[in-house]
Amino acid sequence: MVSYIVRSVDELLRSEFGLEDGLADTTTWGEMAKRQKDLKIPSGVSPDQDFVQILDPATGTGTFLVEVIDVIHRTSTIKWRAQGHGEKKMEALWNEYVPKHLLPRLHAYELKMAPYAIAHLKLGLKLHETGYRFGSDERARIYLTNALEPPHDFSGRLDFAIPALAREAQAVNAIKRTQRFTVVIGNPPYATVSQNMGEHARQSVALYLNDDRGPIDEKSNRNHLQDDYVKFIRLSEVGLNATGLGILGMVTNGSFLDGDWFRGMRYQLSRRFGFIEFLDLHGGVRKHHRGDENVFDIRQNVAVSLMVDSPLRSSRRSGVWYAQLLGSREHKYKRLLTSEAASSAEAAPERANRWAFIPQTATNKDLWANGLPLIELFHQWGYGAKTNRDGLAVAFTESELLTKIGDFDGRELSDSWLEGVYGFGSNYQWTTANARARLRKDGVERSRITPYLFRPFDHRFIYWHPATVFNMRGAKLEVFRQQEPPLGLLFSRSSTRDEPTNFFVTRSIVDCHCLEDANVAPVSAAVSGSSGQLPVFSIDKGERHSNINMQLLASWLAAHEDIGEFGSSEAAAYLYALFHSPGYRSLFSEELKRDRPRVFLARSTSLIRLMVQFGKDLIALHLMEGPKVREFITEYSGPSGPAVQRVGWSDETVWLDAAATKNGQPVRPGTIGFRGVPESVWNFHIGGYQVCEKWLKDRKGRTLSAEDIAHYQKIVVALTETIRLMKEIDEVIDVHGGWPTAFQPATPSVVITG
Repeated sequence: MVSYIVRSVDELLRSEFGLEDGLADTTTWGEMAKRQKDLKIPSGVSPDQDFVQILDPATGTGTFLVEVIDVIHRTSTIKWRAQGHGEKKMEALWNEYVPKHLLPRLHAYELKMAPYAIAHLKLGLKLHETGYRFGSDERARIYLTNALEPPHDFSGRLDFAIPALAREAQAVNAIKRTQRFTVVIGNPPYATVSQNMGEHARQSVALYLNDDRGPIDEKSNRNHLQDDYVKFIRLSEVGLNATGLGILGMVTNGSFLDGDWFRGMRYQLSRRFGFIEFLDLHGGVRKHHRGDENVFDIRQNVAVSLMVDSPLRSSRRSGVWYAQLLGSREHKYKRLLTSEAASSAEAAPERANRWAFIPQTATNKDLWANGLPLIELFHQWGYGAKTNRDGLAVAFTESELLTKIGDFDGRELSDSWLEGVYGFGSNYQWTTANARARLRKDGVERSRITPYLFRPFDHRFIYWHPATVFNMRGAKLEVFRQQEPPLGLLFSRSSTRDEPTNFFVTRSIVDCHCLEDANVAPVSAAVSGSSGQLPVFSIDKGERHSNINMQLLASWLAAHEDIGEFGSSEAAAYLYALFHSPGYRSLFSEELKRDRPRVFLARSTSLIRLMVQFGKDLIALHLMEGPKVREFITEYSGPSGPAVQRVGWSDETVWLDAAATKNGQPVRPGTIGFRGVPESVWNFHIGGYQVCEKWLKDRKGRTLSAEDIAHYQKIVVALTETIRLMKEIDEVIDVHGGWPTAFQPATPSVVITG
């Protein structure tokens, strides 16, 4: 990994800047300016300074700098040997080169003392290995500092400090103010819950909140952009901008390549750098590919970024290029040692595809653009709730939750004990002590215990209070605490699966992870009697306000005069059936990976009516309402109150004590389980979850009540019927002309594209 990045930067210096010796090149700024008449030497930079100046802003133990030394030594040795020099002469040349052209060009920042000390040691050992005799006072320019903090003006305040550290602080502040770098490399930290939340660090990424249309009006964008690796990329970009040119080579979290909340970041980077190349190493838990492993022991996707800004480019490579490596960790390491780890394809960042850095297969792009964005049909919609501390805020039963909240409210238990037992911690946004004080001030109220859709078909309880829930999402979720909660449609802005499955329904507050970053849109709200009702938009049948824009819907249905009564419940049912069409999911699989659903209206009135009925049946199944889900097709075999142990499936049976295996062979059979579960039902996914497995795995170690056993059998019925209805939906669509013939585009007055 490190070798791949350093070798790539070395090659880019040769090809894009015309430096024959790459990282080892000793060409000065003045010499570069003579070659390129329009090249401006940055303010404060001497014409005699070497052009290649290197920074690792989060060096850790100095691994990147060690690799740079290795590449430079190898390049220099090959060059000197070609010039006819013997071993002794080359050793003398190297001992002259290191203090004059190597150490003055290597710079690094490190925040923690231990890796800082190790980095110095490793560089010293590496130089000793290359034959350097340390005959100079020249030091490695590794500084103990936080790269994300600006230079400080101490104005004599270091007089009392340890002299060595005082000199270190003064030196690094001078570097931060005046040094200009042409190469920035490294592996910065990834931390969504960043500790670098000072004003300077927070505001450093403000530019990434803008795209070609100006500010991105989306609050969720802001938290994701506060990840440390984003700040380090921005820091590097700012540094190279001050120089006027340069190369950025880093390995980071790969979520910014196509994550929707990073579209402003992608737009700004594509404007700033003339040539960008990414190597996506995948390995993330959320975007998992079968047989794929992470190159690190982390859960996030990993990607290598190489970005070049150069008015001196000789090869004239330009644009954004993307390559990927899938497979085992060993396979990836081997490929990274080759000269070209993977072939690349050009991506075309543009507004229509959210400035994505991954090539888009937009075979149905025009058709998708003619669909009506689902969110345009709703007056109000929002995001699912986020606790950041499920172990405290959520429980399977009301009594369990009351016990947890009682512990949290009590004074006899310490903050650290609670954090350890319930699995959460404090951060810059939320502290245990402050949250407990707020809870005590308001008092524990049983009325705050609220039904909660945690995962598909997984109903739990949440303590609905700011002290326990990180983001309550405002009044948009309060509507589900009404006496008669409305129906809510769940959907997402993107999918990581090849077949999108991010669709579900609820009548309760929903967790944001019920789907992949679940969005929720209530269909209606009561006129009165609720603490958080929707504003009055349009009156639907009955004593409720419709959250669906009935005026827009009526204009869309104008051609269907014989449609009859078509209110918000019919509209919701139609939408739900549409999103459960396998043809819809297949045709728009790529679009649904990066956009919220879009709506297409059937041309035929009869098809609309059939879709409404399909949708009503699916909604009833997924809410577990109506008699159908009580017609069990499975038989539970085992004791009452079984404990969930090892979940698995075989022989049409979901086992709670699945057969243990050794070398792929069964050691013993399962004895407790649900017989009569088809393989298609066992493998069925909603929101990225394999429902039959997930529901049980989340209860591992717990005993199932009779109610739990019946609920699981209802899930099997619901999924079996869902599979049947989805097949029938497409059969009916095929009778009416199939996809996309059976559907008409949205009317021009309501189409919103881009």
